[in-house]
Amino acid sequence: MAERAGGEAEVQTASGDVWIEHAGASVWAHTASGDVRIGAIAAGRGDIATVSGDIWVAVPAGIGVYLDLSAISGDVRSELEPSGAGGDADLTLVCRSVTGDVLVSRTAADRAR
Repeated sequence: MAERAGGEAEVQTASGDVWIEHAGASVWAHTASGDVRIGAIAAGRGDIATVSGDIWVAVPAGIGVYLDLSAISGDVRSELEPSGAGGDADLTLVCRSVTGDVLVSRTAADRAR
């Protein structure tokens, strides 16, 4: 588990969970067997994949996000409010799971408000 990644983070595991509480920039996290959890990411690109495991990514309020999410056998859900405004996104999330769930939500601080 990394508490804070100030710059870009790149993590790959064969078997094990990946937890990053706060990502300051882009994240590339891939695992064959394990969950990936990112407590907050606000800019850049999140490229997250797991063959067997769940993905959970939280985004702070006010951040424009382009979502590209998929799971072959699992639930895919975003708790973010859709925006009617066009324009560039601050963050691109590409999340792929073969067997596992994918969830994108607001950060814990935003959910507590």
